[in-house]
Amino acid sequence: GDASGPGPGGRAPAGPTPPPVAERVVVDQHGNPVPPASPEPALPEDAPPASEAYSEVEVMPEVGDSVPDAAQGAVQVKRGPSAMDELMMELDSSMYDDDLTVETVQLIKVQFRIEKAVEFGEVLRMVGGHESMGSWSLRASPALKWSEGDVWVSDELELPVDGVFVYKYVVTDASDAGKPVAWQKGNNQVLTLLASDAPSLIAQDDWSGDPSKAYTMRPNGEGKMQAETRLVQRLGDADAALHESRMEVMDLKVEVKTAQLQSAALREEARLSSNVRLKLKQQLAAEKKRSEVLEEQVFEWKQKFKQITSGAAPTSKAPAEEEEKKA
Repeated sequence: GDASGPGPGGRAPAGPTPPPVAERVVVDQHGNPVPPASPEPALPEDAPPASEAYSEVEVMPEVGDSVPDAAQGAVQVKRGPSAMDELMMELDSSMYDDDLTVETVQLIKVQFRIEKAVEFGEVLRMVGGHESMGSWSLRASPALKWSEGDVWVSDELELPVDGVFVYKYVVTDASDAGKPVAWQKGNNQVLTLLASDAPSLIAQDDWSGDPSKAYTMRPNGEGKMQAETRLVQRLGDADAALHESRMEVMDLKVEVKTAQLQSAALREEARLSSNVRLKLKQQLAAEKKRSEVLEEQVFEWKQKFKQITSGAAPTSKAPAEEEEKKA
């Protein structure tokens, strides 16, 4: 045979038999095998290698069922978020979205009425500071509707509670809202709204501008009150709220002053405690020094006593201690 070949006779030696390829097992939610479906189509050329791929089985386990463990021979289970999960995620995210936050404001439906005779081709409008009144723009101001008795009635305007609204009536050309013909006499009209006015209110005004002739009432005619009285009541409530706020500020000032005094007292107490500790330390040092002096005096008395009894006269403390050891 050819000696240059991989083995005798030029044939490669028989190696170990490769292990059989494990078949792809598909199970249901109870772990039972599922019959194989139709053959899978061939993978495209740009498909990932087999080492990077894994088996995917969409399983919807029942409540209480456990998902099979891949380490025990079960295939890997991959589930995407359900429609309910996506909805809950969207709701959770919207809770923190400032753009979706809406401030709740109580609104009151107010209908305005006024008696005024006008010429043919003229119309009565009301213009004011609120956007529903045109924001002081004649062309954007709402027109009132004529009714029997030359009474002009507006549509119901939704106005926020606790608001103060300034407005005025004007007669304009019916074909040109920006062309005023006559303005209401007197000062501007002022309407204040309270929470008790909900859900609806009627404001009856007078063309003369006399505040004593302007009033508000319920749609059924009850609760009639002059507009001037409402304004005075609103000013009184505002003054009461202001007084209460001032009292709260005064109480807070007293609390702050009390806290400052307590802080100063604590600082003084800490300073006194420090002085007391310093004095005690000085007294202990003085007592220690006094004790050393007494000890020295006792030692000298012992030396004199030994000198008298033994006739020796040691000059220092060390030799005396040595003689005491010898004795």
